[in-house]
Amino acid sequence: MLLRRVANDDIAAVYSVVSLDFNPEDDWKPIGTLTIRKRESRFVFEPLNEWAEMGITVSQQDNRSLGELADANEIWVRWRYRIRAWAMHLIEEEHFPEVYPS
Repeated sequence: MLLRRVANDDIAAVYSVVSLDFNPEDDWKPIGTLTIRKRESRFVFEPLNEWAEMGITVSQQDNRSLGELADANEIWVRWRYRIRAWAMHLIEEEHFPEVYPS
């Protein structure tokens, strides 16, 4: 999984969240859109495809560790945790590369 930046200005950086994990053809498939609001130091994740159908979300307020999420039997634990961790890292670093991680 990785983030591909699709828009960037003083207000927000917008990324397509893509993954090989959900496509049997080994093509990068979008699973969501991550919008980082720079001035507010906040992010919003909008799921696509199967993620939208299943109602999978990623919340900035959910600061549980990966272990805590696993113990809670959360759906798509590792992917959700990774998206949140990446978004928080980009916000903290105030660095919004074209592709992350590179």
